[in-house]
Amino acid sequence: MRVIDCDCGATLQAANDDDLVKAAREHVDEAHPDMQLTDEQVRDLVARRAYEASDA
Repeated sequence: MRVIDCDCGATLQAANDDDLVKAAREHVDEAHPDMQLTDEQVRDLVARRAYEASDA
């Protein structure tokens, strides 16, 4: 499970980075439309900030 934490406090989860990019895109569009991030910027955020969730 891949996870990324938004600065707004939301935690997004998905099975892999591709799905996480889709979830992050939806979150940005719904919760932060004023940011106007491009798809490339969303992919970059996921690449830099996503991490693997652990059960521990």
